[in-house]
Amino acid sequence: MIEIIKTLIEALANGFPGIRGMREDKRRRQLGAELFLLYAQMNQLMVTAEDIVQHLEDYAASMGRYMNEGTEGRGPEYGRRVRHLVDRQRDDLLHVRLLLDSRSAVVQIIEPEAYNRLVPLLGLNPDPPA
Repeated sequence: MIEIIKTLIEALANGFPGIRGMREDKRRRQLGAELFLLYAQMNQLMVTAEDIVQHLEDYAASMGRYMNEGTEGRGPEYGRRVRHLVDRQRDDLLHVRLLLDSRSAVVQIIEPEAYNRLVPLLGLNPDPPA
């Protein structure tokens, strides 16, 4: 009886050798998707940061014209735009922090220098999760 069970188990294990590879491929695809999402989110951070800087530069130029020429400045309008962008940037930073924290070990292996520079900026725990 034991021999029959053993033979059945061996037949099943040998009959489906691709199952393990399929699971590993699925995990790799999932990891790739998560890392791409992290990359895209970090690019969004850069775009938003550039928008914030541009709006602040426009505001400074507008206020400079107001002070030098007496023309009407657009202070409140710039303030609302910058406030919205800063709020969005805060939310995006928190999202990147969560994404990076969940895959910190992988990112440390792939790009340790970049990870080490991001740790203090995002307030991450520099030790990989156990």
